[in-house]
This record gives sequence, structure tokens and C-alpha cells, in this order.
Amino acid sequence: MLENPVMNLFDQLSLFDRKILKGISRRVRIEDKNTKAYTFKLIDFELDHLNPSDITERLKRLAKMGIMTHIDGQEARVPLLTHIQYRDPDKTVTLTFNSLLKPYYVDLQEKVQASSTAPLFKPNRSIRIKKS
Repeated sequence: MLENPVMNLFDQLSLFDRKILKGISRRVRIEDKNTKAYTFKLIDFELDHLNPSDITERLKRLAKMGIMTHIDGQEARVPLLTHIQYRDPDKTVTLTFNSLLKPYYVDLQEKVQASSTAPLFKPNRSIRIKKS
């Protein structure tokens, strides 16, 4: 895959929105050809300490965002999410998105995992701590 428009957008999003996309990408599999919707617990987004209404508002904002991709040789705008349904009793949200985005979400998952295994910094070995 040459260019991943979801990854390009991911790099421009807030940490809050990135956590949501990471949660989606962890669940999506290419083999899920017939899967139309995915159900997530709010804890899956690692945002469970926040008010559920804040999370659903962010999801609605992400639904308004789209990426440009090619469909049958024509450039088209595809929304990140097409449908959002929140269930308060069990604190779950059901998300639907265009199946064209599945490979992009899988690619995002691989890139996020690869970057999270890299060390954040290299320890400076020249620093010595003297015990007194």
C-alpha cells in the first residue's frame, strides 16, 4: 500500500482522537469481509476515565471527517465513520464505517504497534550517580 490517507490524517489529530482510531484499528481485521459494524466498550479506547458524552461527541466529530481515496479510478471522499450508536447501560458504542477503510485501519494498527515498541529515548550512559 503506497499511501494511507487514514495514517496521514492520524498524524494531524489530537491525542484524544488518536486513541479512538487506535481502538478501532486494534479490532479491525482484513478477514472480516462481512462485518458491517463493530461494537466497542468505552474502555477499549483507553478513555474510560472520561465522561461518555465527551467520547460520543468526539466520535461524531470524527464521523464528519473524511479521507480522499480512489473508488473505481475516481477520487472520492469517504467518512471515517458512517454510523455511531451509543448504549448507556453497558457503556458500549457500535461503529460502522465503509469497508474501503479496513485495509487502512489494519495498516494503521501495524504502524502504531511498530512505533510503540521503539524506545521513547535512549538512556544517557555517561551520567553517573554518586551515592553519598
